[in-house]
Amino acid sequence: SNDDPLVALNRERTTLAESVRLDLAHAPPDDAQVSRWRDLRPWNPADGGLLIVAPGTDNWTSAGAALLRRIEGDFDIAVRFDRESFDPPADRQNSRVSLQVELSDGAATRLGLVFQRTSYGAMEVVAEVTAGNDPTGRSYRSVGRVGVSSVHGLRLARRARHMACTVLSDELAGERIIAWADVGDAPVAAGNTQIYVH
Repeated sequence: SNDDPLVALNRERTTLAESVRLDLAHAPPDDAQVSRWRDLRPWNPADGGLLIVAPGTDNWTSAGAALLRRIEGDFDIAVRFDRESFDPPADRQNSRVSLQVELSDGAATRLGLVFQRTSYGAMEVVAEVTAGNDPTGRSYRSVGRVGVSSVHGLRLARRARHMACTVLSDELAGERIIAWADVGDAPVAAGNTQIYVH
């Protein structure tokens, strides 16, 4: 088909076998569906959603939420959020909001879509793939990047072996695909779909 790739992704999303929607602006997360770490404050309707805060430290830490659901085959995961602030990061570090899935493929392949503020002042979204179980280090590759200072949503959509990474921003006149990556078709274990701040 000669469809615009984003139009095709949106059409295909409507044909997926199953759909789950968690609207955390109007109801607290269900502990049977969502696990949280570090920032465990009670859900408050006045926050307009699930508030997640991760104060900066000198060590890598995060706070976030994970979907307690196994995912197989094609999927489409989108999160909408409002970023209140990014603390200035330490030298050669970053402050970030990340949407990440980890595949059960033997290499623990992770695809992350990261909205970040770098220590040198850049605001950007990076699509990154990491893999490997080697204790000396995991492989890392950036598969897409766009400079943008305001983001309202991140989306990872797998079709067969390929993952589309999209960003929702007024600066991009809506939603834009910033990367495609061949990540394989391995399932995602329960708890390995995460949104977190760091």
